Amino acid sequence: LVTYFPDLLILPLLVYPSPYSQVLKTYQHILALAFSVSEVNRDPVLLPNTTLGFRIYGDNSDAKRTYESSLSLLSTRGDVAPNYQCDSRDKLFSLGYGSFSPVEREMLPSFFRIDPNEVSQYVGLVQLLLHFRWNWIGLITSDDDTGENFIRTLMPMLTKNDICVSSVEMINERLMKRLATDLFKKSLIKWQSKAMIISVDYKEAAVLIHKLHFLRRDFRPSRVRVWIATARWDFAALGAQKHWKELEFFHGALSFRVHTSDVQGFNKFLLALNPARPEGDVFLRNWWQMAFNCWFPIAGQTSRKRNCTGKEKLEDLPPSVFETRMTGHSYAMYNAIYSVAHALHAMYSLRPTRVKAKPLPSFVLQILSFLRNIRFNNSVGDEVSFTDNSVVGSSGYDLLNWIYFRNESTALVKVGRMDPGAPRGKDFIINPDTIVWSSKTPPSASCAKICSPGQRRKIPEGKPVCCNVCIRCPEGTFSNQTGNAANCAQCPEDQYPSKDQDQCIAKKINFLSYHEALGFHARHSCLPLPAAVWSNSCW
Repeated sequence: LVTYFPDLLILPLLVYPSPYSQVLKTYQHILALAFSVSEVNRDPVLLPNTTLGFRIYGDNSDAKRTYESSLSLLSTRGDVAPNYQCDSRDKLFSLGYGSFSPVEREMLPSFFRIDPNEVSQYVGLVQLLLHFRWNWIGLITSDDDTGENFIRTLMPMLTKNDICVSSVEMINERLMKRLATDLFKKSLIKWQSKAMIISVDYKEAAVLIHKLHFLRRDFRPSRVRVWIATARWDFAALGAQKHWKELEFFHGALSFRVHTSDVQGFNKFLLALNPARPEGDVFLRNWWQMAFNCWFPIAGQTSRKRNCTGKEKLEDLPPSVFETRMTGHSYAMYNAIYSVAHALHAMYSLRPTRVKAKPLPSFVLQILSFLRNIRFNNSVGDEVSFTDNSVVGSSGYDLLNWIYFRNESTALVKVGRMDPGAPRGKDFIINPDTIVWSSKTPPSASCAKICSPGQRRKIPEGKPVCCNVCIRCPEGTFSNQTGNAANCAQCPEDQYPSKDQDQCIAKKINFLSYHEALGFHARHSCLPLPAAVWSNSCW
């Protein structure tokens, strides 16, 4: 959580949790904040003679605590007053992750979103399903408002593209923990699809992964399914080393993640972390102990864990725990800090030109105006601006492939990209040849038959529209399509269907010359027709 003046709030989706419930991967978001503020303060041109600062509050992994902590920063007299600072009654503004309904957007006009809109992610998700012809899928999401919004937004898009949902499972972390193994196993049987889309936060994901790992001998989803995770998965790192092996079930999984770019200096900043010299970072030593499964000795205390040396290497940690490359949400944080810095710079640059007699608007009204109109290129070269209070520079999603190795290490390989700003047809890019699957070939997740030429699709009575059988074209018709031809066509008058009814063949027309014997006979003879024995008809 970062503040600049009492009126500015930058609110990540996950404020850093308490030391006893740390989600190791989210620590990079805090480091990205510190790195960005440090870079701005060292810039001799941007905001000269001004120093930015920040405060961090814990949320104990509780959404309610997150908002209470945020509002406490912006309130006085011990009260928590939403959208107001009680002494001055100035309106507040904030930057953060997440979406709002139109009603909520109207109530919070001063909220600026720093991560891309989920709709573009869902468009990419549908494109991924269509690419591999996966039209029989299952959905797993959290039993909360976010999960309901996921279902409400995605379902119409699936229906429009003839993609059917075999099952929808809304899970709750507390109920999942109490769910008996036998009941959970029965629940797995309902998951009929070989393609399962999962959109949950880190709590539900951790419990789900643990349950699946526990049942690995009875149920092997990785052999028959492909798991597709939304960008919420970026917050679902398990943490301690003892849990890394549980990711075996997700070998070959595909995952969307907020697009990122390599920011110069950030990798060096991370690798320079030293628990012996935390330089004010109160989280570093405890995070280090959890990340490397060690501990720093304390007088009078003992532990079964090995001692931390402080020389452990961050690059040895698996990407499911920590990455030395800036993640998508860290990149969004980086752009947010620089957006505020550029807005403040523009605001301060204009102050000397104002007429002193004219009172200045409040700080919030001024910064809001500049932030809505800010446009700049960040250090990577990406353009950053706000459209309808949503940042543009970090838009889009990367498609990653999860690879699990026998030594219990993992790797994330970029195999595609969803860029909503690209021209239509080029917005979704995928390289299927680089994907490592849980089996040798891409899994099939379809209840539809691929009809051969000479066949058409038919939906059996009582079956979903995406489930079809193939039947032969009616006599006298043909189909030269491979896939799901809805109807067969008639051949032109001068053609007829082939034996396999997969093409039209031209009819043969024979012409006889008058000089040929048969032609001369036909010209000078009168042959009665059997059908016209009562007449003088000749041929």
